[in-house]
Amino acid sequence: MLNGENMKFKVWDKKNKMWLDEKWAEYAVKSSGELIEIFDKKAVDSKSHLKPIYSTEKTDKNGVELFQGDIIKNDWRVFVVEWNKELASFKLKCLENGFTYDLNSFIDTLEKIGTTFENPELLEKNG
Repeated sequence: MLNGENMKFKVWDKKNKMWLDEKWAEYAVKSSGELIEIFDKKAVDSKSHLKPIYSTEKTDKNGVELFQGDIIKNDWRVFVVEWNKELASFKLKCLENGFTYDLNSFIDTLEKIGTTFENPELLEKNG
C-alpha cells in the first residue's frame, strides 16, 4: 500500500473498464487500499470494483503525468510503471526482460504510449 496523506490518484472502474470523472464523485483510500466514495462529506459506499491508480508525480518527455500502470517507452525498450512495495517507490518494469529500473533513470527519454488498463494489447505486443 502506498503511504502519504495527499497522494494524487485517479480511479479505474474495473467492472465498466473506464476512468471515473472526478467531477461526479469524490473518493478516498483507506489504509487497507480499499476505495470509498465520499458523498456530502461522508463515506457512503465501499467500491471493490474501483481501483485507485497513483501518480508518480513525474512527467514524461512531453509533460504527460505518469501514473502506476502506465506503459512507457524510450528508444530501446518498453516499460510498465509499477509500485515496488519493498522499496516503497515507483519502478519501471521492462517488458522485454522483466528487469526493474529506477523511474528517474530514464525520465527525460520516456514517452507514455498507453496504460495497462486501457491498452492491454501493448503488453502482449511488446512483451
